[in-house]
Amino acid sequence: GQMGVFYLFPHSIPLWEPAGAALLLAAVTALVLWQWRRQPWLAVGWFWFIGILVPMVGLVQTGLQSRADHHTYLPYIGLGLMVAWGLPAMLGALQQRAPAATPPPHSPGSEPGEQAPAFAPALTALAGAAALVACWLGAHAQLGYWKDSVTLLQHTVQITDQNQAAKNMLGMALLQDGRREEAFAQFQEALRISPNYPMLRWGTYDALGTVYLQQHRLDDAIASLTEALKLKPEAPATHYNLGAAYGSRGELDKAAAQFEQVANMPLSPDSDLDDPGLQSRVARALVRCGKAELALKHCHDLVAARPENPAYRSVLA
Repeated sequence: GQMGVFYLFPHSIPLWEPAGAALLLAAVTALVLWQWRRQPWLAVGWFWFIGILVPMVGLVQTGLQSRADHHTYLPYIGLGLMVAWGLPAMLGALQQRAPAATPPPHSPGSEPGEQAPAFAPALTALAGAAALVACWLGAHAQLGYWKDSVTLLQHTVQITDQNQAAKNMLGMALLQDGRREEAFAQFQEALRISPNYPMLRWGTYDALGTVYLQQHRLDDAIASLTEALKLKPEAPATHYNLGAAYGSRGELDKAAAQFEQVANMPLSPDSDLDDPGLQSRVARALVRCGKAELALKHCHDLVAARPENPAYRSVLA
């Protein structure tokens, strides 16, 4: 299946694609309006489809994704209405045009000369059964991709082009699975693609720096984390990891400077800073760097900012 978990905007869009889409929309809209009186279900289904789809087409962009498959679930009901009512009507029309070998018997309540579409119910049932089988096969194939994060993201990388976000997420999934070398390859490839998405590049540099730090490749870790902070200077975990890399290299002054950056950031709920585990590591790191007074002040500030959170009192203790 050609369905992925995340789609980035393409680097370029050929002019014929939006032009063709606009012409198709105009043509179908004109057709259903022309058939409004004879086949009203076409207009109902079509305007259901485009009406519900309008809020989801990205007129107001809320993220990096260009589209999402799940945005079509409700709109597709409209296309289903068009098929559910249109298919029997089409089969009935075909039956009425087909020459009959013998005159059909006259049934009560029907006008002389009318023909009941004898094969229409069978063909409709056959089409419905075929559609159900196709849906079952498609769902079965998709479930195979969703068995775990690595499989899902590998599939997304395969079916999308130059998708740095998917490669970032695949690298993180591989990292959580303990497959560091494979994760490293995905992060490197994501940087090679290099689209104009600063936050994605920050995520790649940050994750790559974390991998380097875990491998004790300190120079590479410092270089990657420094690049990450150029793109997102307010990232507390990146500052901490960079400080840890400097500390492992024995450069305590540089390490302390990074930890102080985190300690001086204002704490607010639902921010990256609101992490007792991270704040505990920062406080301990400041003590190791000879900044015990700053560490104590930082812990008091945490308790004052979030008095309702007992975890910060544990950090102070």
